[in-house]
Amino acid sequence: MATRITRTHLALPIALLGGWMLVVTPARAAAPEKVIDDKVEKVVKEETRDPGWVANIDLGASFSLAHTDSVVGKLDGVTITLGANISGGVSYTKGLHDWRSRLSINLAFTQSPVVDQFVKSTDMFHFRTGYYIRAVDWVGPFVRFAMDTSMLPGYDVRATASDFQIAKLDGTTDNVTTSSLFQTDAFQPLTLKQSLGAFFRPYTTTEAAFEARVGLGAREVIAEGQLQTTDDKDTDTIIEVTELDDSHAVGAEIAVELEGSLEKGKVSYLLAAEVLIPFEASQKPGDDRSLVDLTNVDFNAKISFKLVEWASLDYDFRPTLQPQLVEDWQIQNMLLLTFGYGFKYNEAEAAKEAEAAKKPEPPPADASE
Repeated sequence: MATRITRTHLALPIALLGGWMLVVTPARAAAPEKVIDDKVEKVVKEETRDPGWVANIDLGASFSLAHTDSVVGKLDGVTITLGANISGGVSYTKGLHDWRSRLSINLAFTQSPVVDQFVKSTDMFHFRTGYYIRAVDWVGPFVRFAMDTSMLPGYDVRATASDFQIAKLDGTTDNVTTSSLFQTDAFQPLTLKQSLGAFFRPYTTTEAAFEARVGLGAREVIAEGQLQTTDDKDTDTIIEVTELDDSHAVGAEIAVELEGSLEKGKVSYLLAAEVLIPFEASQKPGDDRSLVDLTNVDFNAKISFKLVEWASLDYDFRPTLQPQLVEDWQIQNMLLLTFGYGFKYNEAEAAKEAEAAKKPEPPPADASE
């Protein structure tokens, strides 16, 4: 459902992140400077620049249970939320070649006294892959592909039977009375993104890696026949619903990303923004908006606190503007306490460990000496 950004959306994450930063981040003790000779420093830089294959995957599950009985302003009963998430990536960096892929999946279902059945509350599937040619250390051409969608069918579920008024693409109107209106098929709507141009990485460290991309971008949204709730608050007895259509846009694209990890990997973050200003875009008959009005905008802010080896607190904020699909901002806001398992592989580090294992152990000291 389309939602407008309000202070309520921003107050919780700001307060939460500030509090957790105070709790998790320990005071840093002054560390003595280490002298590294030129040869060792050169090896470290080369391993950082060309790590070869690097892969990671994190599997997580979340659960919450709340029970209320005779609480003022709340219905008696049990609220249960079950969730699962998968995130990971694969990259290959060697010489001129730099290929990076990232996948993120989040699912959650909630049952409450208001709706006595498990209802999908979170469903996000995000995939990114890009190939970069490092003409020099920090700049070069790139090509990139991305896909955003939901994996499972979607429904508008209400506590009681409600009257839905569906505005169809052909101009007709359907009236339906139900407590569960089917809205979207599996993997619909599907947004595909392609871009090519030049990338810039002027600053790259473990704590902060900045990347900017400029070039040509294209986006296709496959959504024909899907439904979106666009309820008019002034109509108390009717819930307005709009049938969606396919769309596409081609134009100039600008993107920036800042990511890193702090406190020896205990805190990791990502800030990203993409803007596509179209110079060609599909429009419905009668749509007199300018191409600038059809600008696509994507934001993403993520932060993760590793509490212990098997648990983390994760926050993910994704505002998206797709004027050809829905006029309002689409906002996905998630806070998860996740219990799970993570695996990481780094080819350069694995080779170093294998080499160290081959070195013969020094002979034991002679006890008679």
